[in-house]
Amino acid sequence: MNKPGSSGYVLGTLVRLPLYRPVLRVLRVALCVLVAALVVLGDLQAVLIVAVFVGLSFAHWLRSDRRPAFFDVLFALAALVGALGFAFDLFDEIVPYDELTHAFTTFCVSLTFYFLFYGGAVPERRAFALGTSVFTLGVTVGAYWEIFEWFFVGKYTMADTISDLLVDSGGALAAALVALALRRSGDRLT
Repeated sequence: MNKPGSSGYVLGTLVRLPLYRPVLRVLRVALCVLVAALVVLGDLQAVLIVAVFVGLSFAHWLRSDRRPAFFDVLFALAALVGALGFAFDLFDEIVPYDELTHAFTTFCVSLTFYFLFYGGAVPERRAFALGTSVFTLGVTVGAYWEIFEWFFVGKYTMADTISDLLVDSGGALAAALVALALRRSGDRLT
């Protein structure tokens, strides 16, 4: 058991702050407002994309306790950042927005997979398998997202797609390293 003042105690306290539920509600309301605005504007393609982000903001419900944790807030924030990018064409308007969004979203998606599939705990001898699976799942999601963009959005170049895949891989690698560090330290953020 972690004692007050220890890093494990502080980390455990930050994991499930009561503030997370209302923050998630605000993020979801913002996503729903974006969906409604896009419906009014008649941009059905953007409506579908933002609706996917709304659905992804409920990822924490897949866990057994269904209580949001720190990374659930990050995940919902990543969904909102991506949705705003599509709704207001920020990917083309702000130069690093596309790269930062891809890296941050893939990082959050990869860590979400870690928490959903591994529950924050992995046997000591399985570190390589853990890092590889978190990285691979993140890169796979990034690749499928790029396929989706290529076929349904259709306005991005091959160079943009390749750049996005590289940045997605960087986000997935960062998530794998964080997952390995969490496993090694014994801390659980879920």
